[in-house]
Amino acid sequence: MMHSLMALGIGMLLFILLMLILSIVIEGIFLYLGCKLVNIKNATLLKSIIAVIAGKILSFIVFLVIEIVFLGHSIGIVIGIIVGIIVYIYVIKSIFDTSWGKAFLAWIIAVVVEIVIIYIISLIFAVSIYSFTYGF
Repeated sequence: MMHSLMALGIGMLLFILLMLILSIVIEGIFLYLGCKLVNIKNATLLKSIIAVIAGKILSFIVFLVIEIVFLGHSIGIVIGIIVGIIVYIYVIKSIFDTSWGKAFLAWIIAVVVEIVIIYIISLIFAVSIYSFTYGF
């Protein structure tokens, strides 16, 4: 019994780690696409993945510090999100050695493409669940 629970826990941990890596790579691809669309010259997929990892870590740390300073008040959440986004865009600007405008556009394109893809996948999932439940 104990071995099966431990194996289940390790399996779940590996699954979560795999999903984390996969989401970082997918987000890196979307950022790379955004960089190419706004004509950032030295954009590579590896730089995009590094920017995603560094941006997520740094913006999370900044958000946490702001949350601690504001003791979890709602204004702290708003300020934390805004400053976190600015930090994320700064990471893109620094890694790709580009302007604030191009970094912002690359980030916004990546976010919009992610939202659209998630919406499409969710819609396909909902339609498939509906069709299995009620049939067409």
